Amino acid sequence: MSTKPQINVIVRLEDDLQAQLEAACNVRYLDFDASRADLLAAMQDAEGILLSPRVRGDAEFFDASPKLRVLSTTSVGYDPFDIPEATKHGVVVCHTPGVLTDAVANLTTSMVLNLALRIFENEAYVRGGGWAQNAPRPELGLDTKGKTFGVIGFGRIGQEVTRRMQALGMKTIWYDVFDT
Repeated sequence: MSTKPQINVIVRLEDDLQAQLEAACNVRYLDFDASRADLLAAMQDAEGILLSPRVRGDAEFFDASPKLRVLSTTSVGYDPFDIPEATKHGVVVCHTPGVLTDAVANLTTSMVLNLALRIFENEAYVRGGGWAQNAPRPELGLDTKGKTFGVIGFGRIGQEVTRRMQALGMKTIWYDVFDT
């Protein structure tokens, strides 16, 4: 009998991470599209689970996981998981806060600039030969300075997006359901 803990995995892992996990644990890979019943059945002997936020961690899930001690999600948040229920069952819930904060804020900023400056339209104009033919060009877009930008959700990413928009001279407003 193995002394390695039984871990269920419902996410894609890089080969090197998969090898590290398999060296330390007995790993059972579950299909992303596994039914809820199949997932709950697989939880009977699992001491840990690595999953995506697509899986609900509710009372039914924790009741079906008598040996579970740790749940780790690959997401920055843990909204799909009932934390009081996990605590009641002695399960520690882990997540990956901050791992994509700058990447998402940078992507958002680039999308705002692309839309405001009409970069996609102007790039198509140049690639299509319009510039060389001196054809009528699309508008160059608008200046972001002084414009108002709204952010819904003021967590780590929302705060970073706000900083970037303010750096572009924009006024910012925000809303967060958790703000008190």
